[in-house]
Amino acid sequence: MRKSADVLAEWLSSTWERPERSYNPELREFFASLLGYPKKGVITEDRASIGYPDIKLLSEEGVAWVVGDLKKDDNELLDPTRRGALWTEKRKYVDGLTRYVFFLTAHYLWIVTSDGLPIPGFDVPFDLRTSSLESLRGQLRFLNYEASSHERRWQEFVEGSLPYVYLKLDNPDTLRQLRGDLRVGFQELTDAATKAIAQLEIEYQDYAERRADIDRNLVGHLDTQRRARVRLDLRHGFVRRLFEEALDQFEEQYGRDIEASKPQEQKKRVREAYVADSAAALVARVLFLRLVEDLGLAPRRLSNGGPKDWAKFVHHITDNARTLVRWISEDMERAFREPFAPTVFDWIQHANGEMDTALQRLIMRLNAYDFAGLSEEILGDIYQQFLPAQKRKRLGEFYTPASIVEWILDKTVREHGLGAVLDPACGSGSFLVRYAHWRLEDARQRGHDVAAIAGELQAEAWGFDLNPFAAFISLFQLLWAHLRLNPLAPPPPIHVHNLNSLSNDRDIANLIGEDKLPPGAMERDNRKWKYVLGNPPYIRAERVKYGEEMRRTWAHIWGQNADTGLVFLYRAITEWLETGGFLGMVVSGGYANSETAAKVWQLLHPGKMAALRKIVWLEFIE
Repeated sequence: MRKSADVLAEWLSSTWERPERSYNPELREFFASLLGYPKKGVITEDRASIGYPDIKLLSEEGVAWVVGDLKKDDNELLDPTRRGALWTEKRKYVDGLTRYVFFLTAHYLWIVTSDGLPIPGFDVPFDLRTSSLESLRGQLRFLNYEASSHERRWQEFVEGSLPYVYLKLDNPDTLRQLRGDLRVGFQELTDAATKAIAQLEIEYQDYAERRADIDRNLVGHLDTQRRARVRLDLRHGFVRRLFEEALDQFEEQYGRDIEASKPQEQKKRVREAYVADSAAALVARVLFLRLVEDLGLAPRRLSNGGPKDWAKFVHHITDNARTLVRWISEDMERAFREPFAPTVFDWIQHANGEMDTALQRLIMRLNAYDFAGLSEEILGDIYQQFLPAQKRKRLGEFYTPASIVEWILDKTVREHGLGAVLDPACGSGSFLVRYAHWRLEDARQRGHDVAAIAGELQAEAWGFDLNPFAAFISLFQLLWAHLRLNPLAPPPPIHVHNLNSLSNDRDIANLIGEDKLPPGAMERDNRKWKYVLGNPPYIRAERVKYGEEMRRTWAHIWGQNADTGLVFLYRAITEWLETGGFLGMVVSGGYANSETAAKVWQLLHPGKMAALRKIVWLEFIE
């Protein structure tokens, strides 16, 4: 298409003798000139790829808020049957932030909203030959670059003008879009949180310097020194608690083996993990709030213009997404305590305004989906895709492939009958969630009482993890499973606890009282299970932060060449398994010829505590 003051006339003068894709330059010029987009804001798919729209209109933030498809043949739009088939085929391009979808031919333009409803004036294909350029610009004002801003989209959301829950999670295309939306939303929150914590650290450094000045300059003036420190602490209480309490607590509980050559690099990576886990925990809470809305267990407050109802009582809250989510969470905690109980990740909801735009976009993305049909099994798979593989490895995050989880479940609980299950290093919940999914889906398909099975699961399924985020996500997914299949029943207590599985508090239980121990600690130290399953971490002895405790508690097996995986295996056999129980655990191949592991293999000798049934190299499990 030649440069022209009338891009509409140029478009209509095209001969359409070439393949469709060869018209992409003309397509980009047409929409950039017609709607005022910069050239980089109009993207065409120039490769012969499947699964991508022909054209995307990007907002200033780079969001593809309008997607389109080009066809040479006018009959693709003029024939109602073909037009309907075209929408059915191309709706797979709609994600959570898509607002409009258009279809363009040589002479016609048809536009629908993201849920397939017609746009007034374009409810039937519009004949471009009947319009002037300026008239068409006026009719398409709702698509122009100025209208694409995030602020306008958020205002539409607050006012209830956006469609909602129109993306049903019952087909691979929609699940793919949800995975993409969650991945992008998580990354945007992580980027914003990284900037926010960097700014907060500057404030903390200023606080620390002022505190040092007070201590140095007010020696001998204890009362003045005390008053100055109290006022300084009150003024900077949030950053003080974040950097002196929450971060230290997270680092102490982190429990992942992070390879770093220098302490500063170790600190950097722990900080990186803390930010990523905080962002993922916030995503999880927003997801849970949307689930209870879609199940009808709570009024719509994060979808369908829910914030508009809040605006009747407060004037400024609807633009502050952090406060909006926090208030709704505090209200929902009365009904669902576990997902909204205080955690070390809550700082992210109190951080500065860096977070708001990213959180607003996440809320709008999720507004499009109907979560009532999303299984906990698929949800778990989605969580495991948040972090790119290379970054997961750098932060010491390792997930058990679904094929291995299913194989171990097949060889244990599915083969030998039901019973209590423990995963002592449950991570993001792979074993427990797939076990729960199997039990609940089997009950539903057989017509059994799902509520009764849910009650059994509540007593049967146990998980411990040293990492607070892992415990949070496992608990969250199990609660999701219960609510999805039995929404009217009161949410049961979920036995997933943020505990170090290799600690033992028997020696202090009588001194301080059992009720003063963390939840699950007494069961960890005294209970037995029919099945112990999992893929525990192999942290080498020299890298374990609580090494002295390990040496004291497990002196008979802990040595220079030991690792935590070996202790998990030993404790499972000697303490956690009930008589006649079964162990299904991923272990290091190095144990086969390790002198350190000899004390474990001795337990498997004839007449000893356990019998070895099968060893399988899991790389061959598909």
